[in-house]
Amino acid sequence: MSASPVYVGSPKHFCVQLLNADSTNLKSFIPDQNTTTKIVALYATADEAKVVQIYLTRGGTDFLMGTTSITANAGVDGTVATANLFDTIPGLAVDNDGQKYFIMEDNDVLKVKATVAVTSLKTVTIHADAGNKD
Repeated sequence: MSASPVYVGSPKHFCVQLLNADSTNLKSFIPDQNTTTKIVALYATADEAKVVQIYLTRGGTDFLMGTTSITANAGVDGTVATANLFDTIPGLAVDNDGQKYFIMEDNDVLKVKATVAVTSLKTVTIHADAGNKD
């Protein structure tokens, strides 16, 4: 069986905010794209310290991919770096450019949640850079 590379034919940027009203519920982040999607970056900004979890939903089952502690003011105040969520997901593939990635299949959904509710008037924003196979 030969390898079939997934090329980024249609670049995409996804983002979602976790707010106090979301509590600790899973929140859909990247909906079903009806095609193969290559996720090449996953990162977060936050104006308070928070622990978030990333889940891949496949076949109606939520699978935990990783848990990340995000530092207060990550990517917000210019002194604390944006949190790289790929750092806490083990076993990611690496492409020919040395870039980590993972593949979402048709019908997969990426979800996120905070392990403790975000404080009122605070936000955690999760971003992903991706591409759909054309």
